[in-house]
Amino acid sequence: MKGAFLRLLGRGAKRRSRPVWVFLSFLILVASALALLCSYGLASAAQVSVKSEINKQQAYVGDRLTYTLTVAADSGVSLDSIPIAEDLGKFEVKGRNYSLSPVGSGGLVHRLEFTVTAYETGRLWIPSVPVSVVERDGSRAEFESDSLEVTILSVAGADSTADIKGLKPPVYFGRKFPWWYVVAAAVVVAAAVFWLIRRRRKTVEVAAQEPVDTRPPWVIAQERLRKLRESDMLPAGEYKLFYLQLTAILRAYLEPRFGIDALDRTTYELRGELKRANLSDSHLNLVMELFQSADLVKFAKHRPTVGEVEADFQKGWLFVQETGEKRPVEVSGA
Repeated sequence: MKGAFLRLLGRGAKRRSRPVWVFLSFLILVASALALLCSYGLASAAQVSVKSEINKQQAYVGDRLTYTLTVAADSGVSLDSIPIAEDLGKFEVKGRNYSLSPVGSGGLVHRLEFTVTAYETGRLWIPSVPVSVVERDGSRAEFESDSLEVTILSVAGADSTADIKGLKPPVYFGRKFPWWYVVAAAVVVAAAVFWLIRRRRKTVEVAAQEPVDTRPPWVIAQERLRKLRESDMLPAGEYKLFYLQLTAILRAYLEPRFGIDALDRTTYELRGELKRANLSDSHLNLVMELFQSADLVKFAKHRPTVGEVEADFQKGWLFVQETGEKRPVEVSGA
């Protein structure tokens, strides 16, 4: 009888202690969750730090200052935006520079440097700058930098007028007019005119002494094209110089052949001149394709292949052959 009573008492005690253990387990789970949330919040808050600084706390009006904004964050945090327009308060932004560098284990430092200047005097403030970042989970976070105070001084000090001297009295030349100034100026002008005339005369004489090539323009162009093709420009990879020489030869051929001003014309203007010269559409398209390819190489820094250069050269050669009243032939390198 006594053993049965003790067994019943123990069973009742177990029934009464079960809710207590359930409650204690629930409290432990809640405390663990709160601890995890707190630790995550502290870790998230420690992911980003924003620092602002200025290289000078005192400057003169118009001086260039360097305002630096440093954002340190984990590699998983990306910098979203820093809204800085044309000015920072009373300071005008003159230049910007951005750099990114790793730090520590898995950290990144975003460094933004702004060249600023102010045109007002007194105690001026660079306001705080909002910084928006995107965290690992895709959420956005906002931070702000500290505002900075800078004292701007006037260039003119209190004693800036101390070294200002009065105006000098006018120079008196006397009653006689200084004719020798006029004579000296006239001699200088006459010497300059005489030198220009002699130089021009020598230039004309040298030009007159140069022999005039009386051969047909297509013959001259063919000879120059052969020499260009046999040169070492293409093996040396001097494609731009090759196209410069090629188009110069063709322009020198177009002027006497069709009676147009080709040396001082753009490719677009040259097309109009050749149309008015009653050039056939096939020949017009042929030479225009060449000039357009040359413009890409000369002005757009296009680097053609060897096949493209050879095709353009053959276009120029064929154009001279067919428009120069000669039977078309082919030419190749030596």
